[in-house]
Amino acid sequence: MATVAPDVLSQALSERAEDVPGVERCTVWVTGSPSSLWVQADTTVSQDCEVEWAVAELRRRMEDDVTTSLGTSPRQGRRPGAPGALLELAQRLADRHRAALARDHRERR
Repeated sequence: MATVAPDVLSQALSERAEDVPGVERCTVWVTGSPSSLWVQADTTVSQDCEVEWAVAELRRRMEDDVTTSLGTSPRQGRRPGAPGALLELAQRLADRHRAALARDHRERR
């Protein structure tokens, strides 16, 4: 199994995530060990993107990249006392997208 520093993996995942159409910015944090890896992402998507597709593509790409790099998949779900892992990415993206649309609607009035 390869050994990759968490900050190197975080940077690589962030850069790959920003290649997904509709993703404007993505910061990824990686913690844990190769056998118990946690991945969390903070992502901004464009207002006109298909949010559900972008979320699915980000999750697939991150999981594939981690699995390829380390030979193990990141954990899915929540660890006690910590923000969520990949499963919360969809909700956070959808919330940000709705907030941006509401803000844009208010500004147009």
